[in-house]
Amino acid sequence: MTEATVSVCSNHGESIGERVKRAVDLLGGISKFVHRGDRVLLKPNATGPAPFDKGVTTHPQVLEAVLQMVIEAGAGEIIIGDGTGSATLGTLKVFDACGYTYLRDKYPDKFSFMDLNRRPKVTLKVDKPYLLDQIDVIEDVLTCDVLINLPILKTHFITGVSICMKNLKGCIPPMQKRYMHEVGVNKSVADLNSLLTPTLNIVDGIIGSEGLGPKEGHPANLGVIAAGTDTVAVDSVCCQLMGFDAREIEHIALTHARGKGVIDLDRIDVLGDDPKEVGRPFAPAIPKIPDDSAARILNGGACSGCISCAVISQSRIIDSGLLDLLKKQGHSLTFAIGPNLDDSMEWGDPKDTFVIGNCARKMQGKGMFLSGCAPACLDINRQISARYGLDDSILETLIGDVDK
Repeated sequence: MTEATVSVCSNHGESIGERVKRAVDLLGGISKFVHRGDRVLLKPNATGPAPFDKGVTTHPQVLEAVLQMVIEAGAGEIIIGDGTGSATLGTLKVFDACGYTYLRDKYPDKFSFMDLNRRPKVTLKVDKPYLLDQIDVIEDVLTCDVLINLPILKTHFITGVSICMKNLKGCIPPMQKRYMHEVGVNKSVADLNSLLTPTLNIVDGIIGSEGLGPKEGHPANLGVIAAGTDTVAVDSVCCQLMGFDAREIEHIALTHARGKGVIDLDRIDVLGDDPKEVGRPFAPAIPKIPDDSAARILNGGACSGCISCAVISQSRIIDSGLLDLLKKQGHSLTFAIGPNLDDSMEWGDPKDTFVIGNCARKMQGKGMFLSGCAPACLDINRQISARYGLDDSILETLIGDVDK
């Protein structure tokens, strides 16, 4: 017996807009979710100033297709809103960088852009929390009649995947986002999803992202749209599309364990295309170290910031070919991170050990200490290059243009 319904629409010679409409029509059509006069909030993934072809932010044509349907359904006030993670630019400029600006000219007076980071918040209590007994949520998210969640299909180095549930982090204030990263993202996202239930989730899998996501992954051209009302069920089917098991994705499994949503694929009625036929395995966000004896991360309870910089820096070492070079020279690299490092751990040679982040300062005698909360990946890579006397050509290969 099925308990949830998810639609999956691959490319059958249709435009992107036609795929989006077909995915919604399979669920009963937009009028099932949006009624005349409703205040509707469209929540894309605009995490930062990245164009859609990078697979990091919601495709403009997906956003436009949903906007068209909502207008045609007779919605009253329509808002395209997000709370970006780019503090320097702000959400409205990020929307421009994501390619959404043309919508303002094409649909004048039909909708407004909104920076959720600058809107009033409401503090909500979490019942039986995993981690957070209360969470600040942007008021507009709670007062709209219809919340349409428009995530992208991508991997994430902390949460494994970033789809429907993770995209709702854009509905909380910047300080709350930072706090979630300090205390633990997966349990925090599960707690947040106990409070927020989108009216409809429409997942942009046109150009997703695989590998070291959410920002340094590689485009994954899947050409798929998925949709549904059960957030856990949609994320579970999307995990199947990506070659992952939702039960192994902590924030999805935790939310299901709380009794919210369907995670078992045999209890989900998939309409449209078969995920096994139109999906493919995505490269995971955390790169596998080719030789643990040559490059490893010693983690003493590090926050996501230091985990991120260690993984990204080490990934660049591998991709650049530097690891192979150092192995031939007899080096075995250790990145040590986190406040709970101690002498009982298996430390490497101090000449090949990098103690990363302010929380690890007490162990700075174990290797080269790199301060910061968290240190920039660029600085870590430069220190490694200097330590081993690398020339500028290798340094440039190692750093690339990601930190510009």
